[in-house]
Parts: sequence; structure tokens; C-alpha cells
Amino acid sequence: MQSFEDTNTNLTIAAHTDELAWFTAEPVGPGTCITVIIAGHSRETGIRAPLPLDECDTWAHVILGPAWITHTYKASTCGNIRGHLHLLRYRVFLDDQGNPIGRPDQIGDDEFRPLNDGP
Repeated sequence: MQSFEDTNTNLTIAAHTDELAWFTAEPVGPGTCITVIIAGHSRETGIRAPLPLDECDTWAHVILGPAWITHTYKASTCGNIRGHLHLLRYRVFLDDQGNPIGRPDQIGDDEFRPLNDGP
């Protein structure tokens, strides 16, 4: 879709789920992780393009909803080319009942920080 903030950029939004055990060799309880990925591409050339970061965070809020957004983690360095992000990942960890939880201690991914921690 065309970005609302940058008419020269198209945004691709995708999502997938993984079992929590996929992220670590250590034992971790049952549950899943939802990952939302937003990528930017030039409308004219199709090559990677810088993302409008505030718009991406807004899309994450819309997609994940108010119940999950306070438990959402955002990649801080994903897709960095020449100082501009062209790809962002957001993650929400869920228990076996589908309720949002904090990132389990066994999943020590320093690239992700709570979304509400700011830029």
C-alpha cells in the first residue's frame, strides 16, 4: 500500500506466528509469538526505501490493538541501510491462552525493546 506520510514509498505489511520454543534452546513455557513486519520500497523502482517511522508505529497500534500494544516489542536496528530503516519488526509474546505476556527471560533478544519506550 502507499504510505500516507511519504507518497514515494510503498509499505508491505506481513505477519507470522512462531512457538516460543523456536526462539531459544532453553526450556520455555507454552505460547506463541506474533511478529508483524513492515517494509518500505520505492514506488518507482521497487528498491528499499526509508520508512516513515511514526506511521509504522501507528500501523502496529492498529494491527495489534490496544490490548496487545502495551506488550509489543520493536526492533531497534532491523533493516538499517545508510542510517535509515527500511524494515521494522514488532513482536508480541502470548501465553498458551492467547494473553499477552512480557518477553520471556529465556528469549534474550536485545534488538527488541518495548514499543512504548520511545524511538
